[in-house]
Amino acid sequence: MSYKLVLKDTFWQIFAKIVSAMVGFVVTMLVTRYLGSLRYGDYGTVAQYFVLRTAFADFGLYVIGLKDMGKLQHEQQKNITDLDMKSAMEIRYSQYVRSRFFMMGIIYAIAIVLAYTIPSYTDNIYLVWGLPLGMLYSALTLGWSMFRMPLQLNRNMKHVSISLFLARFSQITVLLVLMFWIAPASSFSHESLPLVVFLGVVFSMLMSALTEFVYTYIAGGSYLRLRWVPFRNFWKEFLLNNWKYGLSQFFSGLYVPLLFIVLGWLYPTVAGYGYSWQWYLGAALMGMMWIISSALGNSMLHKVTNYDIAKQKKSFGSFFLLMLWLGLLVFVNFLVFAKPIIHFVAWSRATWSDFLTRIDGSMYDAIWYALTHFSTIDQSLLWADFLMPFFGIVLIVSFIKNMYTYLFVATHHHNKLLLINLLSVVIGFFVGSTLIYYYALLWAAIGQIVYGVIFLLLFAFYAKLYAITPTFALADVYKIIAFYGIVLIGGYFVRLAPDQFVLFLVVAAVFNLLTLWVRFPRLKRIAKKLV
Repeated sequence: MSYKLVLKDTFWQIFAKIVSAMVGFVVTMLVTRYLGSLRYGDYGTVAQYFVLRTAFADFGLYVIGLKDMGKLQHEQQKNITDLDMKSAMEIRYSQYVRSRFFMMGIIYAIAIVLAYTIPSYTDNIYLVWGLPLGMLYSALTLGWSMFRMPLQLNRNMKHVSISLFLARFSQITVLLVLMFWIAPASSFSHESLPLVVFLGVVFSMLMSALTEFVYTYIAGGSYLRLRWVPFRNFWKEFLLNNWKYGLSQFFSGLYVPLLFIVLGWLYPTVAGYGYSWQWYLGAALMGMMWIISSALGNSMLHKVTNYDIAKQKKSFGSFFLLMLWLGLLVFVNFLVFAKPIIHFVAWSRATWSDFLTRIDGSMYDAIWYALTHFSTIDQSLLWADFLMPFFGIVLIVSFIKNMYTYLFVATHHHNKLLLINLLSVVIGFFVGSTLIYYYALLWAAIGQIVYGVIFLLLFAFYAKLYAITPTFALADVYKIIAFYGIVLIGGYFVRLAPDQFVLFLVVAAVFNLLTLWVRFPRLKRIAKKLV
């Protein structure tokens, strides 16, 4: 299989995620102004209440299923005329999908019942009626992710991109019809927002999930039909063999939401902490970039699973080098262009603390000023200004962590991830929440770095213990770090005022294209060794 197919598959996933996120920013701006801050908070609760439950409903089904289906596909390709193999793939795919929906039914039923036992929810008429729609939205999104499997197996992820575009288009269409035809903002006040208007906004979110669900179901069905097959015994066997991995995935996804809870408790914006939103912005941008490693991992997994251990280690060695290279590229962008990025999203320079608005140079100058005037700065607010570069470091660690996760899955050591995830979350959360409490917002990012480093150390230890350490040359690592050292020096001379947005786009494009062009031959050689 050509490495170009893997990269094309990865590109479509990344492209769709970025475009969807950009449109999502527009949707957020529209909804915030339309609903007002109070009802927008209810909207956020409806959208996010089922997030933690989603991790339990997934339980690693997609990743394990992708690996399992990759083996069946490999057998089918060796016996291309064997119709029984095609039938076996459809049966196994249907078992995974129906197991997912069965688990969703159990988890969401418990979640919705628990929601109606919370007084602050039952006393809020908007949440009483909105949460069932939020549950449907979350269920459709989780179901949609399972329907991607046939497209992933057949290298046709462009349909996933199309589904995301159609989903965002349908959401914006519903919002525009609601805002400018059915219920214009001038017809009501935020203090007395009609319930039906609030539910209409929530319905726009539900409509986006329904659109991507239906489209992906149809597109995936052209490769593998969904059958009505018994799945209970399959589901029980899956849990018996993979429950440790399922729990490890839950713990892995638990850390960031827990820190958000601590952050919201200690730095609520209603209490005057005007900079805490930058944490959420940084996390959103990090989420957009995080898809790079997960998309590449999914694109490789079902093929690499069929390799012998020596070839698997070489493939994941190339994965590691590529993630280090791209992670450092994102970090450099978050450092060099942090001020214009945040200014553009916030639409105002006033979001910076007073001292930073007097620094007309780059972020380099701001960091140097902060370090040399450390004792005279209000750190509870100031350090939020420097979250972007630190999130870049977090992203590098996350990329490499993802590489190790897929390595353990491909080499059938995925159940070993439970202890690694559990220890990392417990230690990392204790360190991160303590640092936030006693110091400032910046320490939330530092806490994440600590959490990630613990992860990597445990991963490296277990990989060596089980003889699955990725194969790569340390000289390549030194070359990548040395190259970005030179790039960072060049970044010092990039001088942009936060409000120079057009110039920022031009300079950022030239900066990144030049960086990629200089090392393109080397990147191509690394990519060729992925599969």
